[in-house]
Amino acid sequence: PPTKLVGQMPSLLPKLLAEPDGSPDDREAPASGVQEDDVIDVGADLVAEHKEMTSRCLPLVSSPNFDAAKFKFPRQRSMKELGPPIVQFSAFEYFVTEGDPYITLEVMRIGDLETYSEVQYTTLDGTAKKGSTYKEIQGKLIFEPGENEKMIQVPLIDDDFWRPTVEFALNLLSDGIVNAVLGRYLWATKVIVIDNDTFPTNEYKVEINKALE
Repeated sequence: PPTKLVGQMPSLLPKLLAEPDGSPDDREAPASGVQEDDVIDVGADLVAEHKEMTSRCLPLVSSPNFDAAKFKFPRQRSMKELGPPIVQFSAFEYFVTEGDPYITLEVMRIGDLETYSEVQYTTLDGTAKKGSTYKEIQGKLIFEPGENEKMIQVPLIDDDFWRPTVEFALNLLSDGIVNAVLGRYLWATKVIVIDNDTFPTNEYKVEINKALE
């Protein structure tokens, strides 16, 4: 009811107008060949529009003469008006055990799904190295109309050498992107590989595993 809405507005307004936690300049981008300027932030426009709508509506709704039946609230924008869809990974990091044949990562598409989108991806070394822990891959994801997710599989390499937990990265690239923008943070993710070998060598691996059972 309008009266309930009016009563809640004073307490809701600070939350509606509050700036998002942190500043874009404070974020730490994962290591990659993608520059900070390549990461497209589409959230700022939505925040500004929400503030404008709130500043226009609040004085009217708070007025004792407010008539909800006659008031026309600003029209919300459609998906197409919000711009191209966002593509990003579904998680900041993934875990896998050495010995698994591959790791599967999900890429999401959020927003207008009526047309197709393309985005390229690549693996990047971290403490895990290509050819030793994983097989390097590069490729392109094509989202057909209506599709909102795609999977990337990275083959893993199982060796007999013990080492601490290692990791490598996957990045979505702004180069060659079609009808989409990169997510603000999740355009990059990392894969953490948990070693399955015995310290310091596998010479007594069977005996050690039996003792731990």
